[in-house]
Amino acid sequence: MDKNKVNEQLIKELQELRESEQKFSMAFYSSPCLMAITRVDDGLISDVNDAYVKVTGYRRDELVGRSTVDIGLWEQPDARHGFIDKVKESGGDRRNLEVRLRTKSGSIRTVLLSGSHNLTLANEPHLITIATDITKRKQMEEERETLLAELKEALHKIKTLRGILPICAQCKRIRDSVDEWHSLEKYIRDHSDTDFSHGICPECAKDLYPDIKL
Repeated sequence: MDKNKVNEQLIKELQELRESEQKFSMAFYSSPCLMAITRVDDGLISDVNDAYVKVTGYRRDELVGRSTVDIGLWEQPDARHGFIDKVKESGGDRRNLEVRLRTKSGSIRTVLLSGSHNLTLANEPHLITIATDITKRKQMEEERETLLAELKEALHKIKTLRGILPICAQCKRIRDSVDEWHSLEKYIRDHSDTDFSHGICPECAKDLYPDIKL
């Protein structure tokens, strides 16, 4: 092959490589998702983007050159090993695994973590991770589940009070679902928001206090 053509081909390949690096760099640092490059073997951080810094609360110089495990970014240290195993099992690419990360302040953030270890730096395999913070969504889901549970409990109590209650014809105690007997007041108090105040009706007052005129 002509020498000039060889040089032209090399120049073209170098230019394409620079353009690819520039595109990757722009996508990496400007992404709203948390992005990091870490060494597969020990989690040593090679680089992180601004979103990663913002969510974790660490400065970039506090992260780069240190291990994610040593810093304590994983709520459970063994969780990283589990994630790496899942990445390898899936052929080097794992998507949207829910994990919990600990920030510098100690608060826990829930993220959907994706990772690919198809990257080699300094002859060592590295992992590119992308995480989406879903903490607020998880909190809303938990609050919704709590509310639904409370509504179901309230509905159950309403249905219980609206149904046919087995009541003793003599002492007026009520039998519950496990065959235990309770006073009428206790049963209603336990199965509703109703409470009782005590007084004496006019008819009972006449029977109990016949000498007192009301």
